Amino acid sequence: MKRNNTLAGIAACFFLGVTAHAASINVQFGCQSGASCNGAGGSTSAQTGAAVIGSAGDYWNMAASQNGSGSLNSLLDTGGAATSVGLTYSAASQWNEHDTSGANNYYNDTAFHGTPYENLMASYLVAGRGNSNVSLTGLTAGGEYSIYFYTQANKNTNGRVVDFNANGVTTSTTQVDADNLNTFVLGQNYAFADTFADGSGNLTITFNSGDSYEGDFNGFQLVGSDAAAAPEPSTAGLMLLALGAGVRFLRRR
Repeated sequence: MKRNNTLAGIAACFFLGVTAHAASINVQFGCQSGASCNGAGGSTSAQTGAAVIGSAGDYWNMAASQNGSGSLNSLLDTGGAATSVGLTYSAASQWNEHDTSGANNYYNDTAFHGTPYENLMASYLVAGRGNSNVSLTGLTAGGEYSIYFYTQANKNTNGRVVDFNANGVTTSTTQVDADNLNTFVLGQNYAFADTFADGSGNLTITFNSGDSYEGDFNGFQLVGSDAAAAPEPSTAGLMLLALGAGVRFLRRR
């Protein structure tokens, strides 16, 4: 009986390691190095650390393009570890208010200039009244996720609205004075939603400008409430080898 309990414990550790890893993933939408975006042009430096949630040193994936469309494979979690999650996105355009990569050019700039969030809030995807899309694959099938959406353009452009839909769960922001804010205010320059991946582990975010002329999307933070992306195959393989070694050892006893 003791041997069976030990085997059960080893198996439980393995499956917990595979399925109950509550990873967080951060993504910022920036301008591609060596290419020009609308606005200040140049490229965007990577955000690090917390936004509304998170900790110092957290990793942010840079989804950088020139025309508002692109993809990333194997996003890294906030600790810099590879996941099975992939990203594709398509928007009307992409803007950069502050070239933070070295040229230090400005367009209209962001009110977050000089804050720890400047790199995140300096660049963004742009949607009109039609839907733009951000799609995630490789999530836990049916898994529950919390999403923090960040939305702010250049200074002194108030009145913009962004409507988000994440697999059928809707939320929105109304920028009363949001573009002059240099801190995060729920409902003005960030929104929040709890949603679920579908049965294939996919999550589609659509966003549009609601009844305003432009909707902006700077980036997002994704947190798996119950489970998140499974480890890379190499990690899972090592765990299986460890499980097999434990079983053989106990059988010899």
